[in-house]
Amino acid sequence: MVKEIQELLNAGGDPNHTEIINIKELLEARGDPSQVAAAVDQGGRTPVFIAAERNFVEALLMLLKAGGLPDRPLKDGATPVWIAAARDCPGVIEALLASRADVNQAKADGASPAFIASQQNSLDALPILLEGRADPNQPRTTDGATPIFIAAQNNHTDALVELLAARANPNKAKEDSGATPVFIASQNNCADALRVLLGAKGDPDACRSRGVNQRMRDSSGAIVTEGTSPIFIAAQNNNADTLKLLLEAKGDPLARRRDGCTPVKMAKQQGAYAALTLLEIQENKECAIL
Repeated sequence: MVKEIQELLNAGGDPNHTEIINIKELLEARGDPSQVAAAVDQGGRTPVFIAAERNFVEALLMLLKAGGLPDRPLKDGATPVWIAAARDCPGVIEALLASRADVNQAKADGASPAFIASQQNSLDALPILLEGRADPNQPRTTDGATPIFIAAQNNHTDALVELLAARANPNKAKEDSGATPVFIASQNNCADALRVLLGAKGDPDACRSRGVNQRMRDSSGAIVTEGTSPIFIAAQNNNADTLKLLLEAKGDPLARRRDGCTPVKMAKQQGAYAALTLLEIQENKECAIL
């Protein structure tokens, strides 16, 4: 039976008129419409899932009313809400949440609907998810990356704004590497994303470190860091745009790693002359103050 519905949903034309009439007739022709709506194809897709991934809202509503399950996942864990988030289908998400679908049910890798919406820059879907109480800090279980981390990595500033308004943590680090959203934006030279993060109290000095993020002073009084700072990685990659923002946010250009390397030394080693110029100007300002 799912094959017949799939063919109708995939038939082309206007899915919210011609095909739903056929689906209605198909549902009414059976003794138990819930069995039709809950059928599964070889790939694990229910009629509800097919309608969700095709953004066929009226057909979806009909299937849900007939008893279709709003949360039934594929073998990889993708739910109708998840696929609608990935494809930026807000009407589908609203219909599914109205049927009490789980807004936070993640795929097998732990990527939640809010995560995939942030990654795909699904700007119509993301606010609906967050209004439906999607967790803006839910990490992907494979590496601990949060929705705000993936948005920063891809320079998706509008998604960042939505997530921060929902109280996403701008300083939540990945579990596998210790990199924060500020760090990844600095590394990738995502200046627009970095500006948003710093404006939301993102830490310009939070180092990428698998252990405790510590800053200490050595016997000479110099700051020594565990791990690599955003300023250090921006200098290494010659990312002048993000480096400038970090310096303006009072990031520390003089802090050195345990191996003794400073951002200035790294910029010189890499021939990162745009970054080196900014660092030397800032270093001269720091020395003049002292």
